[in-house]
Amino acid sequence: MHGNLPPVFISERPRYPLALEQAWIQRVLRMVGKKRPPYACRLLLPEIAKLSDLLTTDRQPGFDGYAADQRMLLAYGLFFFPQTYIRTAFTLREWITRFAPLADTDRPVRVLDAGAGTGASTFALRDELLRSLGPDRKLRIHAIDQSTKSLRLLSAIHDETRPPGATSLRLTTQGLELPHLRRVSDTPWDLILASYALNELCEERGDDYLATWVHLAMKCLAEEGTLILMEPATQTASLRLQRLRDQLAATDSGVSILAPCLHQKACPLLPLSEKLWCHEVRTWRPPESMYWLNQQLRRDIRVVKWSFLILRKTQAPVPAPASANRLRMVSPWVEQKGRRLLVGCGADGALLHQELLTRHLTADHKQAMKGQERGDLMIWPRGDALKDGVTTRSTEMPQPVFQFAENKVDPIDADGNSTAP
Repeated sequence: MHGNLPPVFISERPRYPLALEQAWIQRVLRMVGKKRPPYACRLLLPEIAKLSDLLTTDRQPGFDGYAADQRMLLAYGLFFFPQTYIRTAFTLREWITRFAPLADTDRPVRVLDAGAGTGASTFALRDELLRSLGPDRKLRIHAIDQSTKSLRLLSAIHDETRPPGATSLRLTTQGLELPHLRRVSDTPWDLILASYALNELCEERGDDYLATWVHLAMKCLAEEGTLILMEPATQTASLRLQRLRDQLAATDSGVSILAPCLHQKACPLLPLSEKLWCHEVRTWRPPESMYWLNQQLRRDIRVVKWSFLILRKTQAPVPAPASANRLRMVSPWVEQKGRRLLVGCGADGALLHQELLTRHLTADHKQAMKGQERGDLMIWPRGDALKDGVTTRSTEMPQPVFQFAENKVDPIDADGNSTAP
């Protein structure tokens, strides 16, 4: 039906490590002088609520000042650190699963975590790379952040939770402004990660600053090195990344766009930016301590949302997938009577509106659809174009290309966008 089909990648869904959860709980117990973890953690609910209010919109200038307050720092570690870890792990696992980077050499892997904070992204880097490359692979991580207090905590938790192996960690207190980035980049990096780190700088200085920052970061990469940018799933932050990727796609920049896009053409979502913007939505299993806290907060903690961009330093663009029907889900399935609908970003650079008639589907098919969520890759079966001029109707199930196991339904609003980052 589809000719030469690509391999199907089904990745295990990442989990938040128990060792990291315990590292934060023990610090809370020591600070409040209590022995019962649920009670001790709930004493930080006011600080968690305050941080949560700040995180429901684009971060405000000076947001990172929470690291100077011990209670706020621990509140972040209990409730938000796990979410940052898992977002980073999802992004890294897609990169590793789909592109198999760093597998053709046995030299030490050199990684820069730009804006590491207390280490959620650093530990996701450590764990995902060792999981992929093997526990004996030498891994050199350099974490930078403007908060010395955060980096000290990162170092202590790394010592407590580090797996057996040859992982080395170097810490430098500095900001992410361009002059600082030039000084730290004294070696070509295999991977530079900026996870929830550039948003504040770009709010103050605009799109041109982000483009200049990325241009310099790409110069600091080894050949075939990778730059990963992650930001909140807010409309403002997500659209900033979409505009950046369009600028890179339109120029001979020596940069290939690996993900989330399946093409190097203009972003088809940008013209619809008032209603749709590109971001990821994934379900996960939160740690038990988050459930203790959420009994009063009552947030939807089962879902994490973020925007991201994975770029590779290359001499020639990565070729587009062979199948014109290949797409990435940029909406969830929407169920209507007798049919299911979704929107996908196609490998040909077009926005695809797909309709699947359900009367021929088996119970197994319908169960499989419940496991598909925004960000999955699939090949859509050829179908009939409807009179609206944009929708293709099919009676056959799409062919999965990349997804995470144990998926759940993606709870979002009618426009197909998340209502919070």
